[in-house]
Amino acid sequence: MVMQAVRRMRAQNLPLAVFKSQAICNVLGISYGLQIHNAAVLLTNMFGLACQITFLTGHHYIRTANQEWFWFSTKFAVMLNSSIYFFARVLPINLLGQAITIFNIILYSSPLIQLGGALRRRDSSSFPLGMTSMSVANNAAWTVYALLIEDIVVLLPSILGYELSFFQVLVILWCRGLLPFDLSYLLIFYGNHNRDGGGSEVEEDTEQQLQMDEDTDSVTEEVEMQSSDSIKSLL
Repeated sequence: MVMQAVRRMRAQNLPLAVFKSQAICNVLGISYGLQIHNAAVLLTNMFGLACQITFLTGHHYIRTANQEWFWFSTKFAVMLNSSIYFFARVLPINLLGQAITIFNIILYSSPLIQLGGALRRRDSSSFPLGMTSMSVANNAAWTVYALLIEDIVVLLPSILGYELSFFQVLVILWCRGLLPFDLSYLLIFYGNHNRDGGGSEVEEDTEQQLQMDEDTDSVTEEVEMQSSDSIKSLL
């Protein structure tokens, strides 16, 4: 996705908010790994943060046309290092755990903002299947690992992330007609009680088209009547 955006020099389709949210979660995860001295938590979040920095670098490259790199790198270095120091050395571990849970919920629920439009149009393009499937597998693995080490801070965000990601997979399958049950009832939470997946916008367009057809027919009838009267008067 990022490489394609860089080649085209178009950043409109890059999920910048997701990149930033994931980077924050990775910083919190690195800090937690340092506090509990867990190499698995530390190294995986370091790798994740490196990926997010790469994605954000690509976005900056497109947005600024390969300029302002000194300000970009300085800002990122100061923010990342100061954040890791604060969360790893200053913030109590119980508050750090709560922050990890909150930001992971925000991260995995953010794509659901597009759920209403996806259900109305029956279009899952806002939910990348590959990324969502990897999120399901990743959270499932972390859930098992958290159970093995008996760590609630790792377990709770992993379970919530798994549930939210799995729900997104269900939406993708429904949009592609691969589910044996219907999900359009979820539109009631978006102020739309239409259950055919078409949405109220389609109904409104249809009603407007019908009204235009009726008006056209009435105008045509009036013209025909006037023409007939004119011919009779000439005769």
